[in-house]
Amino acid sequence: MIAKIMYLSSLLTILGLLRPVSGDYYSVLADVSYTCQNRVSGCIANSAEVKALVDNQSYCDALKYSSLSFNSTTCLVTNGGCLDSEYTIMYREACSTQGAIGVVTVTLQCQKMAEKCLAKSPAALELFLKKQYCAALLYNTSPYDSKACLLGNGGCTESEYINVKDSVCSATSVMAGMTTLFFCILVYMLN
Repeated sequence: MIAKIMYLSSLLTILGLLRPVSGDYYSVLADVSYTCQNRVSGCIANSAEVKALVDNQSYCDALKYSSLSFNSTTCLVTNGGCLDSEYTIMYREACSTQGAIGVVTVTLQCQKMAEKCLAKSPAALELFLKKQYCAALLYNTSPYDSKACLLGNGGCTESEYINVKDSVCSATSVMAGMTTLFFCILVYMLN
């Protein structure tokens, strides 16, 4: 599933419909001490899961990562290296950076959630491929619900969802049609 998400994300980036987020690894670390930067490198090296998240540019998920065997916050702050304030700085940079899907600006969390939702519903994906973007966005057949997927687990906000829905479901002109094409990427990712 991760491979499918990465493939689709890469494809959408190539098509120019999914624009990369403005934050990157170096901007996340730009405002923390050298000691903290070294600790980040050490923590990444200590967890294959965190390394995979960083390699996939999922910096927010990497900072929040927690399992039975590894916790990013513990590794970075509790075990020394980064101050609480430095963790907060990195978290803000990684988790509130904005990206764009088509012409809609959404938070990084929304963009990542859209990518995760992308692979969950073959039926909604089929609607998207048939250019039925609004139907794909509104798709709700048990157990899958596009809106619930997007809004779940701190992904997209209600207002982000409404903005995309308004754009996708109200295409009444050529320009709106172009906008719809861009917004359909979010719809596609919602499924």
